[in-house]
Amino acid sequence: MGIISIMKGGTMKIRLLVSVILIIPLVITCSKVQTVKKVLPAKSGSLAIIDVYNAAGERVSGTQIANVGGILEFVAKGKDASGRAVDINPTWSCDDPEAVEITPEIGPKVKIKILKECLCTVTAEAGDVKAEISIGTQ
Repeated sequence: MGIISIMKGGTMKIRLLVSVILIIPLVITCSKVQTVKKVLPAKSGSLAIIDVYNAAGERVSGTQIANVGGILEFVAKGKDASGRAVDINPTWSCDDPEAVEITPEIGPKVKIKILKECLCTVTAEAGDVKAEISIGTQ
């Protein structure tokens, strides 16, 4: 782009203003959009361990004993790798389903009724993490 100036004495002077405009063509291609899911390693805050507590709030260890017809109450609590609490909703099961009745079968708190003489293993499982407790009769 040029600008012409007339100076005193009738002399013409041409001043050039240089401007550079870069035009970059932008090409947008419309195609199918895909959602990509990336599997991340376990991080702080993800479930690492399940602890089971009895009705008295004591962490369960050893075999829990009850008479036939008796009811045991348990609470499952999740923790991350740093020991911080993690909310869980575990599924409960028994290796001898005829021996006990678990109510409810899903949730952190359960009641387990002993239906017959037994020594069995009850499992609380959330995702890939599980805890097992032993239940037996006298």
